[in-house]
Amino acid sequence: MLLLEAVRVCYGAVVGLEDGSLRLNDRELVCLIGANGAGKSTLLNAISGVVPVASGHILFDGESIGGLRPERVVRRRIVQVPEGRQIFVRMSVEENLLLGAYVRRNEELGQDIDRVYSLFPRLLERRTQYAGLLSGGEQQMLAIGRALMARPRVLLLDEPSMGLAPLIVEEIFATLRQLREQGISILLVEQNARAALRFSDRAYVLTHGRVELEGPAAEIAKNEHVREAFLGKAAASGRALAPVLKSRK
Repeated sequence: MLLLEAVRVCYGAVVGLEDGSLRLNDRELVCLIGANGAGKSTLLNAISGVVPVASGHILFDGESIGGLRPERVVRRRIVQVPEGRQIFVRMSVEENLLLGAYVRRNEELGQDIDRVYSLFPRLLERRTQYAGLLSGGEQQMLAIGRALMARPRVLLLDEPSMGLAPLIVEEIFATLRQLREQGISILLVEQNARAALRFSDRAYVLTHGRVELEGPAAEIAKNEHVREAFLGKAAASGRALAPVLKSRK
């Protein structure tokens, strides 16, 4: 469904992504984990058209989308929930949701808003409140709900658990699994590797701009190098995977 082949992204002389290669199948939840600065957000932004691709290919349903402007990517129903939520704090909850449907031209917006409220009942309770008055968890729900208003086939999420309490993280991830079951394919960038691997079908590990490992999420979670870098004591110190891999070779 979504295929990246050797995607390279540069910020001037700095290489942000050296070799981003992955695939996302229909109705699949895939996570991308890695240390800070590994290139995870850059990969999502390349798919969304936010940053230009220096080389490589991004294909969606066999069609190249590399180089498309962000709004044209959204029209193809590939929608990103950005890091930090980036909601409009001085607009109401419902106004934020309506903005998520800006590329659409039909009469079914009310139906889709109702769908978001059924997923996140707390948003219905606060529909007229300024978004800036919501809790962190509620703002993340709103950011996801806003993306759903574009009726995505592919949902890209960047650090949805950041700054949230464990119970809210569980709720968010359970909702993502529900969306996957409803037919939305999800590519998830996440620092909370333990939760991401538990809820995902497959996983990729990105190190210094390159995909170092890939496979079923359950197998990646058992990999001793991944456990040492992201799930054990090394995770707390922010230790990257590359030194761990090199030390085992």
